[in-house]
Amino acid sequence: GVESLLEPLTYTLARWVDGGWDALEKADADGKLFGILIVQDRWKRPVLLFRNDWKAESLAQEEKYLELKPWSSPPSVDD
Repeated sequence: GVESLLEPLTYTLARWVDGGWDALEKADADGKLFGILIVQDRWKRPVLLFRNDWKAESLAQEEKYLELKPWSSPPSVDD
């Protein structure tokens, strides 16, 4: 028995980055991901967590190469 503490995150929206890790690194290097949490799903695909719809929509419009999607594609059979 290990004691643990769960704390809620204030993020309300997730978007998968179909542009992949290279696109995500470019956006991060350009300073476009301020206030956005970068995580990965169980297949190690990049996911961005947003605090509100406005931030997600504005990033999707400004940085189209990220190819943000509200869902993930199924993993390939090789994964």
